[in-house]
Parts: sequence; C-alpha cells; structure tokens
Amino acid sequence: MEVYGSNPTLLILESIALWNGLICFSFALIFNLFLVLSIVRYSPRHMGVYYKIVQGILSISNISLSGLVVVSRPTMHVHSGIFFFSAQSPFPISRPFLIFLLAVFIFFFVQNKGILATLMVYRIMLMRHGLHHIHPLFVLSLPIISLLITLPITSLLYVILSPTEEKLQRCMGSTVDSSISLHLSPYSSFIVSTIKIEDNTNWWFIIAMILLVLVLLSASIVINVGARKITRQATKARDSLQRQLARALYAQSLVPSILVQIPIGIGVGGALFNQDMDFFFHLLPIVSAWYTVVDPLIVFHNVRSYRHAIFRILRLPFWK
Repeated sequence: MEVYGSNPTLLILESIALWNGLICFSFALIFNLFLVLSIVRYSPRHMGVYYKIVQGILSISNISLSGLVVVSRPTMHVHSGIFFFSAQSPFPISRPFLIFLLAVFIFFFVQNKGILATLMVYRIMLMRHGLHHIHPLFVLSLPIISLLITLPITSLLYVILSPTEEKLQRCMGSTVDSSISLHLSPYSSFIVSTIKIEDNTNWWFIIAMILLVLVLLSASIVINVGARKITRQATKARDSLQRQLARALYAQSLVPSILVQIPIGIGVGGALFNQDMDFFFHLLPIVSAWYTVVDPLIVFHNVRSYRHAIFRILRLPFWK
C-alpha cells in the first residue's frame, strides 16, 4: 500500500490496521447478526421491549462502525499545539465523505455510552415497578434525553474541528505539512483545531473536550451504580436474568473505555506535555475495530438465553 512518509513503525501499523479491520469486520458481521437473531427469536418475555430494541440497534451499529473503520481508519495526531483527527482511507473516497465519516465516528462512541446508561436506568425501573407499570412515554424519553445531552456536545466538538478556509490558512504551516507527509495516506482527510499556539489558547476546544469527558464519566457512574443496585436487588429476589443483564451492561460500558478512551486519553495527555504519542494514536483504528467484535460476545457470555440461542440457531446438540 502506498503511504507517504518514512517512519517504518507507522507504516507497519498502517498495514496492520487495514488487515485487522477486514478481519474484525468479518467477525463483527457474524457475531452481531447472530445476536440480533437471538434477540428477535429467543428473548425471554420479561426482557423488556426497550432493551431488545436498543440492543438490536447497537448490534447493527457495531456492524456499521466496523465497516466505517475499514473504510476510513480514523486516527488522531497532536503536533506543536495543533490537534488533527484524520481519516486515512485505503480506497479513493472523496474528502467531504471522509469528513462525514469522522463525524459519525465521534458521535457513535459518545452516544454509545449514553444509550447504555439509559438501558441501565430502564432495568432499574423495570425491577422496581414491573414491566406493565412503566409508562410508554418514560421509555420513549430515555433515548431522547441521551440525544439531548450528547448531541450538542459532539456537534460543538465537530464545529470546532470542522476545516474552514480561515482555519486551514491559520493552521497550514510546516507542522501541518510535515504531519500530513509523514503520517497520512494518499486518500486522506482531516479535521483540525489549534490547542495552544504560542500564547493563544483555544478555550472552546478545551471546554468541548472537558464536557465530552464529563458526559462519558457521568454515564459510567450511572452504569456502575445501577449495576450494583440491580445485582443486590436481583440477588434478594433470586432473579438471575436481571443479574445477567446488569453484568452485561456493566461490561459493555467498560469495553469502549479500555479499547478506545484510555489510548486516546494517554495520547492526548502525553501530546499536551510535548511527548511523541503517534504510536498510541495509530492504535486507534486497530483497537476500535475489536470493540465491534467483543461487544456481542459480552452479551452472549453474560446472558444465558442468548448464549443458548446460538446452539439452537446452529442446531447443535446439548444446547442446555
């Protein structure tokens, strides 16, 4: 594959990212389709409609995200106070479409954490009031609340990073040129923002990143507290299904943190202290592709009815 630059480590990571993405897309397609089929055909009656709908949507989103990683391979760079979020496609794709894919990638990982938090709230209400005592408007309000919280923040971050002519003229210099020539592939595009150049600090970018971290942290707290609460109540009520779902949702919230948010946090933090963190940034398309494979496996591992459904679908013996 033709890539600009001469850094051998980054060139190897580029090649690994492409093949890793193709392998993960194949596994993600199989596992997530099996999960959707299991949800549709073999969900217990008191699983809850909201859980089945949202988990099904997340499975379809996993397939889409896996394909997005193959096509765009999103990667970050921070050089001399300038932040780049780039798409490095191995295919000849137009620049506007690559920028759109970057926006979708940002939105997915923020919204994913928010929607998992709403699922945990739904499980808590289900245990307290029962399936028939939850008002449909309450269920409908959960994804709307998640969108109202996460969409403005991701939109603000994208507006700050969107490549306007003025911004490109201001940022376009030796730093940007060297970054593009060293790290980006021939079919690539990027969204960019200054963090700090000389004495000028881009506070809007910093505020957007802080709000993003606070939203992700708040969702993690809701999921963590909810999982413990459900586990205690389910143990008293001897409700194994609720315990299984609580464990699954808790693990599902940890996976993106471990695979994506921690490498990004280490990379950005190190770059702000003038450390070369390109290795961590180039891991992003590799580890984010595995998220789409691991996520359905977490559900299969923790929820017995869906695990048994695989044996039924494949017509294997001893599925119990």
